Amino acid sequence: MSNVKVYDGKLSTVTLNAMRLATALITGADVQYPQKSTLNEFYKLMQTPVPDGKARPHLQYMAIGNRGHMVDTSDVVADVVPVAKEPIASGMFSRVPFVLRTKDNDLSDEQRKNYAFRTLETINKREYWAYYLKRIDMRAVKTTDYDIKRENGVETVEDFVYTDTELNPVPKVLPDYDYDDDGTVAIPDGRYVESGADLVIPWTDFDVQEYMNVTSIMRGSPRSSIISELALCSGLDQVTSGDSATGSKFSYTEAIGVQALYYISMFTNLAQTNDKLSLTIRIGQPAPFFLGTAN
Repeated sequence: MSNVKVYDGKLSTVTLNAMRLATALITGADVQYPQKSTLNEFYKLMQTPVPDGKARPHLQYMAIGNRGHMVDTSDVVADVVPVAKEPIASGMFSRVPFVLRTKDNDLSDEQRKNYAFRTLETINKREYWAYYLKRIDMRAVKTTDYDIKRENGVETVEDFVYTDTELNPVPKVLPDYDYDDDGTVAIPDGRYVESGADLVIPWTDFDVQEYMNVTSIMRGSPRSSIISELALCSGLDQVTSGDSATGSKFSYTEAIGVQALYYISMFTNLAQTNDKLSLTIRIGQPAPFFLGTAN
């Protein structure tokens, strides 16, 4: 096995928004919402009120797009290549909803609980309720610490367990490792530790069919129901008032202060999976800590 990172078809970008939020939560400082840093501004939805800085947002939403890839035709076989974002990005490459429903066939109250960023849009002279955010079920998510040993390019991964050695550290010369070199591809043999959480995002048959309906309405056919951009977002729920098809008012839960913490560039065509999809994304520490030789 070569001593290099293995390309898994996805690119993950941790954003400046994520670092700012993590710092605020660690220090107890007010959470900041700089102008033009929110998806509320990108979608022009729920731009006010801006959340109180003392409120504690967390990752609980996702947004999608279909422009997070390009086609490389330099070889005989065309390759679909993900296009990454810079960490200072705060919007999406494209505006694509999870759901489009005709004005007289909106989601039920129970279904609507899973979505946010609801707005009325006109497509080909017909009105639709669009939903641009989907809520992520975070109840089963837990952090995990891994002890990674790499020898001759082969990794073994175990749960990291603190011992008396960590509780009573002694001075020693630390290994030299350049964490600031983002261009480093080779991963040297040795021991690493990292902390994070595995976020499992399931797409049910309902999700797939709704998105294929979106593609059919927006593009005339469901054949290219592509998702190649995913944003994992923090924010806060906010009860607001919406209009029904008849014009009567009702209350539902929206999202404010929504900021992209992680961008995932990938490629999947739901018209081909045609049933369900499950994504597992590791979030947390951007790079493992190098501890030296794998003894």
